Amino acid sequence: MFSLIVMPIPLEIQRIALLESLRLLVLGVLPLFLLFLEYRFKSRSLTRHYSSWVDNFLMVAFVPLVLFLPLKNAVLFAFDLADSGVGLFNSIVKLPLPFSFLLGILLLDFVTWFMHWLGHKIPLLWRFHQIHHNDEILDASTTLRVHPGEYVYQASAKFLLIYAFGISPVCIVVYSYLFIIFAAASHISIKYPRIIDKLIGWFIVTPYIHSIHHATHGNYGNVLSIWDTLFRTFRSGLTDKQIEYGIRAQGNQNKGYRFYHLFVLPFLRSRRSQPS
Repeated sequence: MFSLIVMPIPLEIQRIALLESLRLLVLGVLPLFLLFLEYRFKSRSLTRHYSSWVDNFLMVAFVPLVLFLPLKNAVLFAFDLADSGVGLFNSIVKLPLPFSFLLGILLLDFVTWFMHWLGHKIPLLWRFHQIHHNDEILDASTTLRVHPGEYVYQASAKFLLIYAFGISPVCIVVYSYLFIIFAAASHISIKYPRIIDKLIGWFIVTPYIHSIHHATHGNYGNVLSIWDTLFRTFRSGLTDKQIEYGIRAQGNQNKGYRFYHLFVLPFLRSRRSQPS
């Protein structure tokens, strides 16, 4: 009789798998919760056809394929770097844990901002990022409207950062949660006191600050907006009536695109378009 030999799974991988499962749960459930808030406290009268909601949620079905492996490998990569002493934080600069953790969060958020900025400046990257921007109604489901190709180049940049600085696995996982929470929250369209934007909008991304990003060239931050403040890409001062979503191109850019069209759109030859 043949016996099945089960190899023990390393504890680090078990923890990563658990954290990733929770993260995917958050990614799927949080937009639903925020959509409910939008239904109760929506700030604009725009309504989305149910098929568009379905398309956006179908986009996230591919996230485990393109996001789980990069995150798992990034965390394991960070463990290996720590063991081998590779990376600035592991060899040259020995900072106290709280400082290295905070600096790691800042570096990850800066690279996210920088790659987002490049996504608007480099035509090849824009081909993928435009999928997110051709949504003409902004709500929590827009969070999920991201092409897998965009996850690939974002993850590649973070791998280089992790290698150069030796960012800790805990820092990587914590930032991944922050990324999801802020990405979902910044796309909601609800009524709230605008004094909040004046007080913290220059430092932390708010729904209003990010809504301007979908209408202008600016506000590329995901968690922190200090990068936009520092590099003079911060924009504000628009009213809800002045903010229009979608992409300005040849006529109607969306053309009734469905879920499967969004995946092939970056590979079609077309004139470069820009956010409206």
